[in-house]
Amino acid sequence: MDMVAWTTLSFMMGSLMVAVIMYALNRLYDRRDYLSAWGHYWTVLGIAYGLLYVGIVREQAWFGIAYLWVLVASAYVFYRATMLLLGLSANRRLEGLSMAAVALGLILVGALTDDPVVLLACFAAVPIGGFVIGGVLFIRRGDLLARVVGVLALVLGVNYVFFIMLSSVESLFSTLSLVTGSLGFLFASSIVLLYVHEVNKAHTLMRDTLTYKSYHDALTGLQNRTFFEEQLPLIDSAETWPLTLLMIDMNHLKEVNDRHGHRLGDRMLMAVANVLATHTRPQDLLVRHGGDEFLMVLTKTTLDVAHAIKSRIQHETKQHVFKGVPCTVAIGLACKRDASMTHQAWYDEAERMMYKDKETA
Repeated sequence: MDMVAWTTLSFMMGSLMVAVIMYALNRLYDRRDYLSAWGHYWTVLGIAYGLLYVGIVREQAWFGIAYLWVLVASAYVFYRATMLLLGLSANRRLEGLSMAAVALGLILVGALTDDPVVLLACFAAVPIGGFVIGGVLFIRRGDLLARVVGVLALVLGVNYVFFIMLSSVESLFSTLSLVTGSLGFLFASSIVLLYVHEVNKAHTLMRDTLTYKSYHDALTGLQNRTFFEEQLPLIDSAETWPLTLLMIDMNHLKEVNDRHGHRLGDRMLMAVANVLATHTRPQDLLVRHGGDEFLMVLTKTTLDVAHAIKSRIQHETKQHVFKGVPCTVAIGLACKRDASMTHQAWYDEAERMMYKDKETA
């Protein structure tokens, strides 16, 4: 009797541990789906063990039958929580039909036999199957923590088999109860760790995504103006001089957008961005500064070299023709050779040269 109480208490300790930590994480990250799924599972499992305990204390068989049915229900809840935690989708209609088939099968078994051993084996096969299927899903997930959870789920499933087979052997009952309770506690703890891992991973992904979006242009994938303004002071030094700025402005993009639509204009922007990327080294900067304007900063590059790059860029962009309209760009150059030239003067010079190039095009 004490060992059954310990088994129930161990699962309840695991349940409380899951509930408290998940509630705290839910408050931080608003992940109500995980909290709800695993809360339901441990609640159902707790009800099952509570019914078993009361049935043994009062020696009333119907508590045992109720325990078996609740345990069957816990198998489905465990499966759903597993799918949710692993981010897997499932066919809900197929799931419903499967559960209905299982229920009808168990009812049929109950109608055909009153042998308690047969009934116990049939009913227990469902949660055992749930643990085995869940364990396989966790193991197939691949990462170490999920595999640990999967192995514990499989071990719990196997343990239930032995628990049912040998529960009538009084000398082994206390040991089996202790093992079951300990495994339940370890499993609950491992679920907590996996949950924390999943929430942190989602939080990190969200943070990285926001960081990427804050420094990149959504259309072209190039860095944006914010990135340019933060990085320029870092690369402007005597080690990178001469530092040459190319201001690239697309010609007639507004007319193209008005006449052919923004989809074509976006394709032209992408074509120009791809050409520019082929002429940029890892130590250089290339950004979409806004609208139809791009900035390219070439380190340790003289004006002569920059003029050659300008000619190649203008030649290559012309090769991209959309509905009879070639991509043409005006490019202005400015070279910073020492600290005497400010960034604003450098930028103004490139802009002045760009407009001059646009007029002569």
